[in-house]
Amino acid sequence: MTCGERPGRPAVFREVKPSFAARAAQEIKAWPFLKAAGIPAFIAVFFAAYFAVINYPQFAVTWVSATPVDRWIPFQPWTVPIYCSLWIYVSLPAALTGSLPALLRLLVASTGLALLGLIVFWLVPTAIHTEGGGFLKTVDQGRNACPSLHAAFAFFTAGCLGPIFRRLEVPRWMHEVNWAWCGLIVLSTLTAKQHMLTDLVAGAPLGAGAAWWHNRR
Repeated sequence: MTCGERPGRPAVFREVKPSFAARAAQEIKAWPFLKAAGIPAFIAVFFAAYFAVINYPQFAVTWVSATPVDRWIPFQPWTVPIYCSLWIYVSLPAALTGSLPALLRLLVASTGLALLGLIVFWLVPTAIHTEGGGFLKTVDQGRNACPSLHAAFAFFTAGCLGPIFRRLEVPRWMHEVNWAWCGLIVLSTLTAKQHMLTDLVAGAPLGAGAAWWHNRR
């Protein structure tokens, strides 16, 4: 017994709560092979279906008219990487989910959102007159513009990350970064000249609705 200790009183041990980074790491490490194979496979299957619908339209293509906002915003090539960052962003909810039932629910919601967009593209193919250049114009020629699935999946991802971040008890600034990233991706669809404002207005509610369905208990 050291000097100053009171005899007969047991030591009190306080449980150390893991940091949010440690909790996030635990979620990431769960089902690593399923996530490593499943996330790229989902994106690959989506792109295969997307370009199949683009290249083989079954109905007349409707051209989406530019609004005054679209004409006012100039092409900003530096925002193309932000536009492309969606495919990293959409991977975060699955990466930060450690429960298999929760992963399956996320898969169902993501697949439903993708299928809904592809069905609309098949029934009502759309296109826009685009500016700029580069690989985006080579790969995606402004077809299947409305609704914007870029906007839809950005809002879906932000909505799904909210409850995940609250469960992990991340700092407030990470919630702000989440919505800032979502907003920048949505804005980049206009500045990269891949969508018109009308496309965003149609796509955002789809993503928000899919996130609401995913998050409900």
